[in-house]
Amino acid sequence: MSKKKKVAKNMKDSSFNLDPVVDENVSVNEDVSPMVDDAVEDAVKESVELSEEPKKKKKYILWLLLAVLICIGGFFGYKYWLANRPIQPTTTLKEKEITITAGDTYNPESNIKVGEGDTYQITTDLNTTKAGEYKVTIQVFSPTGVSKELTYKVLVNVPKSSSGCELVYVKDKDAWEEQVWKIDKPGQPAQYKQEWVVDVPGHYEKKKVIDVPYQKEQGHYETIIITPAVEEVGHWETIHHPAQTHQVEIREDVLYVVFCTPGDAETITVKRSLIGNLAEYCKQLFLQQGWDCARWYTKWVNEVVGYETVVDQEAWDEQKWVVDVAGKPAVTEQKYVKDKDEVQEVSHYEDVWVEDKGHYEQKLVKEAIPEQGHYETVTHPEVGHYEERKGC
Repeated sequence: MSKKKKVAKNMKDSSFNLDPVVDENVSVNEDVSPMVDDAVEDAVKESVELSEEPKKKKKYILWLLLAVLICIGGFFGYKYWLANRPIQPTTTLKEKEITITAGDTYNPESNIKVGEGDTYQITTDLNTTKAGEYKVTIQVFSPTGVSKELTYKVLVNVPKSSSGCELVYVKDKDAWEEQVWKIDKPGQPAQYKQEWVVDVPGHYEKKKVIDVPYQKEQGHYETIIITPAVEEVGHWETIHHPAQTHQVEIREDVLYVVFCTPGDAETITVKRSLIGNLAEYCKQLFLQQGWDCARWYTKWVNEVVGYETVVDQEAWDEQKWVVDVAGKPAVTEQKYVKDKDEVQEVSHYEDVWVEDKGHYEQKLVKEAIPEQGHYETVTHPEVGHYEERKGC
């Protein structure tokens, strides 16, 4: 065994003892000693580094976990502080001093610039009808109940007389007292939040997915001639239409003679134009017919004496088509021509996530805090007016 191997073996058996162990049978000269010292030193350094590395890793992990916990605690602590921190009232005054004239209408609230969420209560001995210096006190409360007090002055001046006479104050109504509720700590309404309530939990459903949509067969109809049309053969003829007329009566008043037998038992009526002497005609009736003519009289009768032809439409000629050989229409049929084939639908099913179905409900987060306060006796100032001194 070489000298180097024996030294290494002794180093391993000695569990990295700092004192080198050398076989007694091996004579160590000056050349071997430095090499052994270097080997032992390197082995010791490597052993220390290997033994300390797990400890460093463990320590690093512990510090990292501690830092994460501190960050999480700080975050939630900040959120809690932010939600429950006392909010200062932000209401301010517009002016520190207001000047008006006695008799003017003035509302003490007009000098307040109310902050968001603030509430307030005004206490004052202001008498707008009497000159003097008055104080208006405003007790302001923030949404979290923090309060502060604001005050300002109201100077009421004596009005000026238009005539230059001195004005004196005249009381119209005495001061009076009233029980008024004074807020010590404002109440807060209950706080709610909208909370989602699941009626049907989310789940996967099979959904049909169409890869190739169905397409109906497409085509059109064409007209096919079976037998061609036969053209009509004929000629034009002149047709004479006679005039269209109608007859109109011609009426005249005609004088008639009526011959009568005794007692007017029988009568004979004859146109006066057909007979001459009436007495002679009456005798002839007796002689020829044995007709006893006792008397006669005349009468006028309106009767038709003729007819007149009236033309409604003059005669005219008309050209009329006369068919010699009748024509025939073409015999056709409709033939379907396919343009595009039918395409069947191609699809598959996929699992699709369906979201929860539910509704929102109001959940009480913080109970309402009732308002705290007490009743105080408030004295309302007297009411009066200014008028010119008598005898001015």
